[in-house]
Parts: sequence; structure tokens; C-alpha cells
Amino acid sequence: MDVRNQSKVIELFILKKIDNDWINHKLPSDDIPIPPSEVPEQDRELNFLLEANETRWQDQRPPNFCFEHRH
Repeated sequence: MDVRNQSKVIELFILKKIDNDWINHKLPSDDIPIPPSEVPEQDRELNFLLEANETRWQDQRPPNFCFEHRH
């Protein structure tokens, strides 16, 4: 954001006092709650990464992948 835009924001919020209680604004809550069974598992990607652990990848790495050391 350049200086002119920053000045405009300051002017709108402070000098003209538009929306004085903007700090207290909150996002609207869901009208229809999502059932827990429909909420995706939060750690699905992490679990996948843990399953594909480093030692398994080392054992399945392409031949001659790295001559210096095993990654």
C-alpha cells in the first residue's frame, strides 16, 4: 500500500470517523451448523506425511540418486 492509500485509509477511519466500532465487527456465524461427521480431518495431510516417513523413502529412492549421502 503506497503512502497515498495509507493516508486515505487514515482519513476515512480517523478523520471522518467512518464505522467507529469497526474493531468489534465479527464474521457472521453459520446459520446451519456443520455436523462433526462432515468436518474433514484436520491432520489428514500430516498423517500422510508421517506414514511416508524418511526411512521408507530412503529405501525406495531411485538408484544413484545421491552419491554423497542418503537423504
